[in-house]
Amino acid sequence: MNLKNSFSGFSCLLYGFRTMLKEGYRMYTLLPVLINAVLMTAAIYLFMGAVGRGTNWVLSMFPDWMSFLRWIIIPFAFISMMLICAYLFVAVESIVICPFASFLAEKAEQDITGKVRQQPEIPAGKYPAWIAGIAWHSLKRTARSYCFYLPCALLCLIIFLIPAVGQVLFPVVWLLLSGWWLAMQNLDYVFDNNGISFAEMSRRMRKSPVPVISFGCLTAAIAAVPVANILVLPAAVIGATRLFLVDPKLNGSEALTGEAGTSAAVEPGTSVTEK
Repeated sequence: MNLKNSFSGFSCLLYGFRTMLKEGYRMYTLLPVLINAVLMTAAIYLFMGAVGRGTNWVLSMFPDWMSFLRWIIIPFAFISMMLICAYLFVAVESIVICPFASFLAEKAEQDITGKVRQQPEIPAGKYPAWIAGIAWHSLKRTARSYCFYLPCALLCLIIFLIPAVGQVLFPVVWLLLSGWWLAMQNLDYVFDNNGISFAEMSRRMRKSPVPVISFGCLTAAIAAVPVANILVLPAAVIGATRLFLVDPKLNGSEALTGEAGTSAAVEPGTSVTEK
C-alpha cells in the first residue's frame, strides 16, 4: 500500500472539516446539518431498542453450553447494530444534503483552483425552477450510487445473520463497503460539475483505489460516531473535491501530455495547497 496515497485521502477529508464552516460555505452546510440533527434525534429513539433485541435474538440461537460466547457476541453485535444505525443516518443525510452539495463542491473547486466557473444566464422568474432542476439532477445521480450500495448492503446483512462468524466479520466488511460508497457519493458531485459521467467516475475510482478507500473509510469511521456523523458529509463533499483535483488518476490528467502531475481541473501553476 502506498502510504503517501493513503495520507492524501485522509488529508483531503481533514481539509474539508477545516473548511466547511468558513465564510461562503456555511449557507451550504448548516441547513442540511440542522435538518439531519432533527432526524437523527428521532431515529436514535427508535433504534436504541433494536440493539438489545438483535443481541438477544442472536444469543437465543446458541445452546447453554456455548453461553461463554456471549462475551464475544455481545460486543460485536452492539458494534454492528451501531454501525447500521449510524450509516442509516448518513444515508438519510446524503439525500438531505444532495440539493446543496453541487454548489458546495463548486465553491470548493473555485477556492482551490482560483477559477470561477461561468454561470448560465437565468431568465427572470426562472431561478427557483433552475435550482429545482439542479437538485433533481443531483438526486438522480445520487440514486445511481444507491443502486450499487443497497444490494451490497443486503449481502452484508446476510453475513451478519451467520451466527458467531457473521458478527465478527460484519464490522470490517461493512466499513469497507460504506467507505467505498461514501467516496463514490461525495466524488460524484465534483465529477458531475466537470461533466464526467457516473460510469467514467467509477472507472477512475478503480484506477486510484488507495486514496479513494482511505478517504472513504475515514469518512465511514467518523460517520459511525454519534454527532460527528451529522457533520461529516459536508466536510466529505469539500474533501472529495480536493481529492479529485490533486489526484491525476481521478481528474484524468495522467492521460494528458505535458507537465507530469498537472491536474485537468487545476491549470499549471495553480496552487492546491491548503489555505
